Amino acid sequence: MPKTNQAKYEMLDYCRDYYRTQDDKNELEKIQKFRMTYTSDKAIEWYTDEGFLYKLLNKALRTEDIDLLYLFRFFIIDLCAQLEQESKANSTDILTLYRGQKIPLEELEKIKANIGALISTNGFFSTTRDPEVALRFAKQLRDTDQLKTVMFEIRVDSTLNYEQKFLSSDNPKIAQTLGWIGCSYTEMKDYPKALENFNKALQIYESNYDPDHKDIKEIQSEIEKVKDAIKSSTESPKKLTLAVVTPSVPSINATASSKYYQNSSNQTQTASLKPFKKSSNKKM
Repeated sequence: MPKTNQAKYEMLDYCRDYYRTQDDKNELEKIQKFRMTYTSDKAIEWYTDEGFLYKLLNKALRTEDIDLLYLFRFFIIDLCAQLEQESKANSTDILTLYRGQKIPLEELEKIKANIGALISTNGFFSTTRDPEVALRFAKQLRDTDQLKTVMFEIRVDSTLNYEQKFLSSDNPKIAQTLGWIGCSYTEMKDYPKALENFNKALQIYESNYDPDHKDIKEIQSEIEKVKDAIKSSTESPKKLTLAVVTPSVPSINATASSKYYQNSSNQTQTASLKPFKKSSNKKM
């Protein structure tokens, strides 16, 4: 993933526009300070400040927003690189860390049901070496019926070696990923973004393969499908002439309200809607 000044400006422009709409002068000042003073060795410091970077990057990670994550590529590269450096500088083979937080009861039950299994998190964990600090942090808010206090004990084996690979911008694997993203946008009927990703993938494939390669043919086929979908959605509907006839039968109304309630198993149900007939007032 390229790390350029252009990537930096794109990220900061997005952050600035986001906080301008909220008239948040404090965050706007931080964005300007970042623009003027940031260096790559300060990535962790900026992230743990819990300002605009912490909030928006966590939002992107939590929602798995691909477009937003791509906008933050400049900072993500620096943050991952500095975390790796900190890990290598650690002299302890097994590092024990703690994290205290509130989590929804449903999430807690899922974790308890998967003891011994692998659990994946889509984000960065803020941790401490002191369990008391983690517990105090988690107890800042009281437990409720739906939120419970938990403490994670995380053991990190620093002796493990991780291999990091960077792909060139014209690598076919990147084209494959762009193709998957294009398919996702097609499913969501966001055809402009689908076409954008398919065309990027096609450019990469064409720079690597012959015109008759199967990957090129597949992407071209997807592009044609999207173009057909766009054409169908923009075609003007045909004009229809309708004759309205009022039948001499009793009118029929339908109830237009629905009622939600909790049953004994805490599952939300919806009352069904059924039509009913008005009694006829026709005189004999």
